[in-house]
Amino acid sequence: MKEINKLITSYLISSSGDKLFFANLLIQLKKIETTQIPTAGVSIEDGEVILYYNPDFLQKIIEKEGRQKLKGIIEHELLHLVYDHIGRCKQFNYNQKIWNIATDIAINQLISETIMPSKAIKPLYPKMFNLPEKQNADWYYDKLIKQAKQNFSKEITLDDHSKWETSTGNAKMAREIVKKIVKEAYENTKKLKGYLSSSLESVINELLKPPTISWRRLLKQYVGASI
Repeated sequence: MKEINKLITSYLISSSGDKLFFANLLIQLKKIETTQIPTAGVSIEDGEVILYYNPDFLQKIIEKEGRQKLKGIIEHELLHLVYDHIGRCKQFNYNQKIWNIATDIAINQLISETIMPSKAIKPLYPKMFNLPEKQNADWYYDKLIKQAKQNFSKEITLDDHSKWETSTGNAKMAREIVKKIVKEAYENTKKLKGYLSSSLESVINELLKPPTISWRRLLKQYVGASI
């Protein structure tokens, strides 16, 4: 937890609007240390967005590459939320392994290589699959499915996605829970006069489009179903 708090502090004092947004989003996540997963991962459980992380994994990155590289891991996790990868995972009957790869290659290219680990763990990029940059996860998924004869079992994603499948609630509920914390982080960033990059702001605005059903109603449905 100490390392995560240090990252939040460094983001809050940053002059970058994107970093302020990440700090405001990260503050809202419940953080749980665990050795049950090898790296780190996000999940939605009982109405909360949770960041799981293996402290040994974080320490390994610090020792091999420096504390700065933890930022790449955290931004990776937060971008999975902003791009609604958990909600889409639950909504569509995707092949989980290929979806994991597609989401990683979609967001890793958005993170500065200066903060991405490259020794403790190797991030995946589109070029590794002979695919172009600047596409979304669904586009990459369609292309990777066409390469399905290729054995992807050796491809290791930057983080752990196992808890996406076990996240509680349906796709709409997962999406609305994430939207709630993203909206709060976005508004807090604006109050601090943080100016987001146009690319990040456009993704946030896409996520925050009005829902077809209120998140409060979805939460009541989930609570009622679980009693």
